[in-house]
Formats: sequence, C-alpha cells, structure tokens
Amino acid sequence: MTPVQDCKYSHDVAVASITSYYTFLDRINSDDANKFEYPPPTGRPQFKRELFPECTDAVVKLLCHIPYPAICGSGLLLMDETQMVDHNYHTNNLLRDDLDQEVQSYVLRNKRYMLKLDFELPPHVVPLTDGGRYGYGLLIDTEQGTIIVTKNDNEYPTGIYRDGSCYQSYHPEEGEDDDKGKMDSGRPWCWKRALAFPIEEFFEMCKEQFRNMNWFATLDMNGCSDVYQLREDQHWETAWERGMKKILTDCGWPGDGEGGGWDRESAEKEMKEMEQKTSRYDE
Repeated sequence: MTPVQDCKYSHDVAVASITSYYTFLDRINSDDANKFEYPPPTGRPQFKRELFPECTDAVVKLLCHIPYPAICGSGLLLMDETQMVDHNYHTNNLLRDDLDQEVQSYVLRNKRYMLKLDFELPPHVVPLTDGGRYGYGLLIDTEQGTIIVTKNDNEYPTGIYRDGSCYQSYHPEEGEDDDKGKMDSGRPWCWKRALAFPIEEFFEMCKEQFRNMNWFATLDMNGCSDVYQLREDQHWETAWERGMKKILTDCGWPGDGEGGGWDRESAEKEMKEMEQKTSRYDE
C-alpha cells in the first residue's frame, strides 16, 4: 500500500462531501432523532480564530462550515459505534458569559483532552468523530485532502474497500512501529499508519454501505437511531438481519439513493414491531 500522493485538499469539496453525507443520514433516520443543524453560507460566526490556537486556518474554516447536532449532546451516529465530535458545542462552551479568561485559557491549552484525544495531532489534522473503544476514528487531513480511518482493534468497516481508493496515510518516522491504525497513547504516531481515503470518495462509499444494506439505520429505539454493521459484506446471518433487509426492501429501499424516495415511516413502524419479537443476537 502506497502513501497518498495524488490527493489534494479542497475546502469546497470537503464541506460538500461531509454535508451531503449528513443530509443522507438526516433523511434515513427517524424524525424524532437529534438531527443536524446546518450553518449559514458564510459559516458559524462564533468559530473565531483565537478559539482554535491548535489548528490551521484551513481547519478552522472547515469546522465553521459543516453541520453539527441541532441539540448539543448525542447526535446521529456516523458509522457503527461512531459519534461525531461536536466542535460547535465545545466552541459555544468557550464563549459562555460565566467562563472567565483564566479558565478559558486553560481550556484552550488543554483542548485535546476536552475532545477525548489521548494522542497528538498536527495542526492541519482534525478529528471528525470520537470512535471510543469500539467505533471508528475519522480524521480530516487538510493538507493531503484525505480522511484517515482508525480503530482500536484494526478492524475496518465492512465493504468500504475499492481498488485504488485506499492509501497508507503517512510513512512512519524513525523509531515508530507498524501497528497501523491503533489509537494508543503509548504510540501517538500510530494514526499515521492508518488507512486514508479521498474525502469525497470515502463518504460516497459510506452511503453505498447503507444502499446495499451492509449497514442499517435502525429506527426501533424511540428516535435514538443506531447504525448496525454486518460482520461480512452482503451476508445476512441472523433472523434479525434478514428481517431488517426484508423491511427495508419492502419499503422501497434504497429509494432515490440519497436517503429519500422510500417509505421510512412504515419501515420505522415495522422495525419497532420486529424488535419486540426478534433479538438481533439470535441466529
């Protein structure tokens, strides 16, 4: 696998790709879910440059032009077990009237801890998600124009590989090992050996996993939608997985391919009924 050489960063492409994927997620999830709030064309005015001393101008410009959860807290999952980093929430916290300058300075100096990062990133790389223990870390590289995908157990998402689309993000530096992708504070460089994809292509691949039902947006949890991922590409092992596939297909999925054009309301009703009868863990 070769390092990324041909990718170039474009602010407009990055914003359009992220926004398109978030809009897709909005359309396929329950109306009761905490959906996205979209910024004005000029960006979010509260994203002031001085609040991001650890970032390049390109990163700040990107962060102020992408959507965030409408209600602070848990928004829609972007992938299996993968919560987005709500930079809007953290920024608004820094602007609170009751936050004195000394506390604000401390928070700015220690922002990576506030973002749950136990590893260092260069100023041109920014986390889009908090993968936690079981999810995926998505890092945007605004120099190489890629999205870097990491996971603690090095197990990458079902079906996202395509010929020629996947790269090694960086050459390791001297003394760095080859445990690629593992987010370990004892090896702060390991994200450099993770897999990287062109930003636009990566989010299109994610949509494709929903279209072909490798991933499901479950609509059975009172609006708190989840993303369920098959263990193998196009292989529905359990009765629950086969039931999900049938519900989606019967309701017209994948519709127009962009999250619309199918009967989501009927699917939501049927998924809730199935959840009461069939465990997703039964064979």
